[in-house]
Amino acid sequence: MLAIGDGASAREHLRMTVLKDNSQNPVGAKLLESARKMADTWDEYREAKQGKKWEVASRALDDLISQCEGGETIELFVARTELAVISRDWETALRYVYDLVLPWLVLTNLVFSLARKAEQASPEALYTAAWVFFLTFNAPEALECMHSIQALDPQHQKTLILHSRLNLLCKRLLDLQTEQNSNGTTTQEYSEQLDLLIDFLGDREEDGRGGALRSTLLTVRAERSIQVLSHPEDFDPTR
Repeated sequence: MLAIGDGASAREHLRMTVLKDNSQNPVGAKLLESARKMADTWDEYREAKQGKKWEVASRALDDLISQCEGGETIELFVARTELAVISRDWETALRYVYDLVLPWLVLTNLVFSLARKAEQASPEALYTAAWVFFLTFNAPEALECMHSIQALDPQHQKTLILHSRLNLLCKRLLDLQTEQNSNGTTTQEYSEQLDLLIDFLGDREEDGRGGALRSTLLTVRAERSIQVLSHPEDFDPTR
């Protein structure tokens, strides 16, 4: 339990079964102290996360990882991934989730398909992967993870919400692309569709300020604003 970062469970197990007499069990006493330290570090991480003190949370997480022996619980995987998203370190976040899902997913013709039974996976871990895929707009992978979760728990609420958001995101991206293909990027309609899409993705710190796609769309909007200022005659506010 300690090796994978589950200090609380290790602490309770040691307290109940190993350390009936600490003075006669020095090895058990040392293990219990390690378990207590790990559980306290988890409490520190959760408190920092609750208060959005991300640097403190990151230090606590680094401390937790240093106390482990190479493995990790689902909670530790989720914590590492959440902090990568908050930092908008999409490369690291994707590496974490690919490391998790590749045992369950097989790459075939650039589309991910389920390779093992869904019950082998954790819904919480797969949801975290789906969430990162959503934020980076890797839609096929996000859908595959969500389908795997729903095979385990058809009423998994966070997955149902994320699935709905992905459907709406795809629709709004299609609307934006349709307007661009039909009338270009100089119309008022295109500007409104772009604003709508950026607002939809949101600006929550916990979601990496709306994800990698929002960052790209903000760049598109900024470049368009520069073009409007430089060549206002090219833009038709009536369309």
